[in-house]
Amino acid sequence: MSALAFSILVAATLAMAILSDKVGRLPLMRLGGLIMLFLMSVAIGLLIGGHVNSLTALLPLLLSPTMIMGVYEAGMIELFPTELRYSGVSMCHNLAFCLFGGLTPLLLEWFCANGLLAIIGIWPALISVALLALTYQWKDRFQEKLAQI
Repeated sequence: MSALAFSILVAATLAMAILSDKVGRLPLMRLGGLIMLFLMSVAIGLLIGGHVNSLTALLPLLLSPTMIMGVYEAGMIELFPTELRYSGVSMCHNLAFCLFGGLTPLLLEWFCANGLLAIIGIWPALISVALLALTYQWKDRFQEKLAQI
C-alpha cells in the first residue's frame, strides 16, 4: 500500500507541477490548502474511527500534498531575486524541513500519548491555515522570466 501511495504521489506531483506552469502557482497552492483544511481532517477521522478503509481515505490524503509539493519548489525559486536565489531557497527550504519535519513527529507523538488522537487530523488543518494566510502576500510570478525577478 505504501509503495502504491508513493507512486501515485510522485506521478500526481509531477502532473501538478506541469499544471502550475499553465494556471499559476497560487491557484493550486490555495486549492491544495483548502482541500487539506477541509478534507484531510475528515479523512483521517474516518480512517481512525474505522469507518473507511485506507484506500478510501487515500485520495484526500494524497491530493492536497501533491498540489502543494508540485508548486513548492518552483514557487520558492520565484520568491528570490537572482543574486539571492540559491542562498534564499536553501536557507528557507532547509530551515522549514528541519523545524517542521523534525519537530512534527515529536509533537504528534506527545499529543497522541496525552490522549489527543485527533491531532493527526488537526495538525494538517493548522498548517494549511498558515499556508493559506501566507499565500495572500505572495505574488504569482509563474509567467515572468527568472532572470527578471
